[in-house]
Amino acid sequence: MTASKKNLKQPDEFNRLSDLKERRFVGYIAEIIFDKELGYLSEFGLERVFLASNSVSAQFNLLRTGAGVGIVHGFALPFEPNLERVPLEVFLLRRLLYLTWQSDDRPVNRLNRFAKDLISKARFEVAPLERKA
Repeated sequence: MTASKKNLKQPDEFNRLSDLKERRFVGYIAEIIFDKELGYLSEFGLERVFLASNSVSAQFNLLRTGAGVGIVHGFALPFEPNLERVPLEVFLLRRLLYLTWQSDDRPVNRLNRFAKDLISKARFEVAPLERKA
């Protein structure tokens, strides 16, 4: 959970999931969520968001400008000093990322090497961020 420093003037007032009901939450448009893993509102006890977009980039920019609180990929936080983790009670939202390509391309060695290298580097970059969570 993240918010801009502007929205965290008193961080100790916001430390339970139930406190989300009093905050402007930025998230996905519920009616057009294309993957069930993006439907995390119920995990926070929320039914709707204050500002919605199905673009992760748009949500990120809304949050960094102080529009509310929301979810940001942990690996994006180091690149936006205006965003901070919200000090919530025990909270971890973990999602899976998939790498897919056409089945016709499976036998192409250079694509398999690229995929293996990409996965390896992604794991290397994400591991320290997960330890901070």
